[in-house]
Amino acid sequence: MREGELLEDLEREDEKTASAADMAGARKQNKSEDMQQAPYAQAYLEFLTEYAQNSKDGKGQGARFSLVFVDDNDIPELLLMEDDCHAKGVKVFTYYQDQVVELGAFGSFGLMQYVERAGLIFSHYMGHGESDNDFFEIKEGQAVLICNMHSTPHRKNGIDTSLYEIDGVAVNEKTYRARWKALYEDQDYVLIGYKDGTPVEEAAESEWLRQ
Repeated sequence: MREGELLEDLEREDEKTASAADMAGARKQNKSEDMQQAPYAQAYLEFLTEYAQNSKDGKGQGARFSLVFVDDNDIPELLLMEDDCHAKGVKVFTYYQDQVVELGAFGSFGLMQYVERAGLIFSHYMGHGESDNDFFEIKEGQAVLICNMHSTPHRKNGIDTSLYEIDGVAVNEKTYRARWKALYEDQDYVLIGYKDGTPVEEAAESEWLRQ
């Protein structure tokens, strides 16, 4: 190979290296721009990082998180699951007016249900046969109660039956079932819980929070 041809080959290799470096730089810049376009990601990451630091004393250790779209915008809600024991529900946070806002804790056994992008949350708790069911809707940074449905085991004249209430008012079983069908059976709920989450300590590795 002649000296001139060798120099040309070396120049082409330098151009390829420079092009690859430019592309890597462009990807890094785009990633940085995406981060600026998604301030919720940085806010959630800072929240979870602080939570993990405060949990080192044992309280909150083992907690997990998930990001899901509950309401109809393009900002996911942050779900925090601290345990899967009976008394523990799922804490839901949203990014509203440039800050992380807690909507409340819903469900039990580290489980809750929601309708994706419809803003609906179903919170269920049962103990000793007594069933308490709350339906919420996310509105302007708050979880607004739509309806409470409550049933209690009851025995009358040797027959097992139940007492029904909707929003604290006694109703018959037919009325209760019709309301239940409209609010629950006719909706497309997603069940999510503790076992579906990512350990809080790994928040910095989440693609959603590093975009």
